[in-house]
Amino acid sequence: MFFVLKALESAKLTLNDIQPVYLKIPDSTTAFEGGNVDALPIGDPYLASKELNGSVRILVRGSDVAPQRAFYIATKNFAKNHPDLVKIVLEEQRKVEDWAKANPNEVAKLLAEETKYKPEVLEYSLKNRPYFGVFEMKDKYITEQQQVVDLFYSQKLIPKTFQVKDAIWKP
Repeated sequence: MFFVLKALESAKLTLNDIQPVYLKIPDSTTAFEGGNVDALPIGDPYLASKELNGSVRILVRGSDVAPQRAFYIATKNFAKNHPDLVKIVLEEQRKVEDWAKANPNEVAKLLAEETKYKPEVLEYSLKNRPYFGVFEMKDKYITEQQQVVDLFYSQKLIPKTFQVKDAIWKP
């Protein structure tokens, strides 16, 4: 939703200028392909498959309107009671991601076995949008996430505001 709000903002529009439809990813792609929604915020590998076959027009890339990040999350209780385990999980994830960066074709083959996507779609996605990396939560990332909270609260998408910095795990 943050991407949608920022994309609208970049076009000098607001949520009131569109008719949003809130669907889960499988339902949203079906609705899009069936012509029941006009635009779709979506990522890879679906986006890569549509780019390769030339069946969509990209209106805006997420990276052009807002930072694109993914986060590893845990309950406060788990992180507080098992900090050593959290460190081990993150370190192992770093190793996996380092291997994936060095072996994109192998990653594509492995993912193709587990998904309905062809290896070439996944290779295209990995080549053009490498997402790998486990990073410490820098102040920059916390500030970005606070902007998400503030925007969602201002749009009445969440019932109350909060401080992201208070939710960050520190080893």
